[in-house]
Amino acid sequence: MDYAKFVALLKKQSNKEKLSEQEQKSIAEWKSRDPEASSQIEGLWRHSAAYEVRYQVDTDKGLQRLRQKMAEESQPVSDNKMVRMLSWRWIAVAAVLVGCMISLPLILQPELPVYETAVGEIEEVSLPDGSVVVLNEGSRLQLSRAFTKGERRAVVLEGEAYFDIQSNPKDPFTITTQKTEVQVLGTEFSLRAYPEEDSTVVEVNEGLVRFADQKEELLLEANSRGACYHESELMDKQASVELTRPDWYLHRAQSFRAVPIQQLCDVLKERFQVELRFSEEILSEECSIITFSIKKNESLENLLERLKLNLRIKKTGPGAYQILEIFC
Repeated sequence: MDYAKFVALLKKQSNKEKLSEQEQKSIAEWKSRDPEASSQIEGLWRHSAAYEVRYQVDTDKGLQRLRQKMAEESQPVSDNKMVRMLSWRWIAVAAVLVGCMISLPLILQPELPVYETAVGEIEEVSLPDGSVVVLNEGSRLQLSRAFTKGERRAVVLEGEAYFDIQSNPKDPFTITTQKTEVQVLGTEFSLRAYPEEDSTVVEVNEGLVRFADQKEELLLEANSRGACYHESELMDKQASVELTRPDWYLHRAQSFRAVPIQQLCDVLKERFQVELRFSEEILSEECSIITFSIKKNESLENLLERLKLNLRIKKTGPGAYQILEIFC
């Protein structure tokens, strides 16, 4: 397997250059011939795309200062041999200094932010642009260096996550998985892309999502589902699907710190499919701000019992409740 040519084609592909039919055939043959090595090379190439050199090294300026220092400290020596020895010694020192200057950015380069969840763990992550990502168990989210500098919103996902993306028409949000790419402006959707599974699945709750692999692209609207099947290299779209947010997302632990009571009620409506009514007078009260937490997999009955410390709630029918009073 000619790895150099394989990497060259990957570079051409990542630069959005059009591959010839023969080049596409070559990539497919390499992948089928040595799938494990090909997958590792693709992974390394994909992750290396997030790397950017953060420091600009002016080696010419550094060498100029070194020569100036050498000139200031040099003394006349009659022995030509000694002069040659000292010159070579300074050249050796200069080479070491230049090597240090070149390698210093790599040493000082901070690691990219990575969020990981273990088995049975769910984590909510707030991103620099105000977007929120909830990671399902056994998942990994890595931010690009450009994202951390506010230049380009790009992440890499392995596993499953629910995305609530802040709208920014000038800077689309891009998610790269092992086999696909997802790009959005502002929307809510779930993305499942575990490396060991044979498919990548996107379910869109709100907004518009571009979902693509190396050959095909789907536009997914609200209430639609897209799937990419890796082995057959086929993509499938289902429109007008009755989608609900994933159970693992709805039943995660959530914390609310000094939020309006209406925000908590909106979450309870979605999480437990209940109706919570309250009067405008309730919302206008100074103590309508609440700090509260929902436990993972907590039942509605247990949650309402704990809320009695903050609210007086009356059940008015099946799945319907009325907030009568807030305790300041």
